Amino acid sequence: MTKEQQFLERLVQSVRLLAADYETQLRSFPSFVHIPDELALTYNDCFLLVDQIAKAGLLNEHQLARLKELDGALERMSEKESEELWTLDALRKHPEWQDIRFMASELLVLLGWKKQRPNLSWITYLEGDAPNT
Repeated sequence: MTKEQQFLERLVQSVRLLAADYETQLRSFPSFVHIPDELALTYNDCFLLVDQIAKAGLLNEHQLARLKELDGALERMSEKESEELWTLDALRKHPEWQDIRFMASELLVLLGWKKQRPNLSWITYLEGDAPNT
């Protein structure tokens, strides 16, 4: 498997994570992480490699455009500086998170991958002390 194929696999897993129902999203992370943030950060980290994936011929223009739309939607949510969007309650039922799930589900179809529980075995989480501020 090429590095670009590995990047695509991780990108798809991050899209699966965003497409997943609330309970699956909760079960995908250790209890000490801030889950709404981690959902967005996981996708963002994988999205950073999207140009390399596309240059390797593993994504077409339409797929790339839709991946960018999903990234833009998450970015707009972050820019709103609205802490209420980044709670577990919001993740469960806020319309913006429902829109993210819908966009991600459509993306999986477009990418030709099944909607299933994401495999995040390539991510390691370390519990640490909160920084002193």
